[in-house]
Amino acid sequence: MPQASFGLSTHGFGLSEAIELTRALGQLPPCCVVYAIEGSSFDVGAPLSPLVAAAVAAVAEQMRVEIAGNTGPRAEAACMKLH
Repeated sequence: MPQASFGLSTHGFGLSEAIELTRALGQLPPCCVVYAIEGSSFDVGAPLSPLVAAAVAAVAEQMRVEIAGNTGPRAEAACMKLH
């Protein structure tokens, strides 16, 4: 088999590909909130930097609040309307 047939994975998807896949599968929600954290080092085996670790904790807390149903104006303002 050709080598090009291997290595295709959704792990390499970006945001637009992920949204389009959900659209193709009929699973696209009416609203999507995207959380993004910029990495600082991509060396194999490198630990999270303190800044990235703090951002992960902050995003996890915000998600916990939103999942618990305590969404507020911030969540509504961040909502990306999809159609």
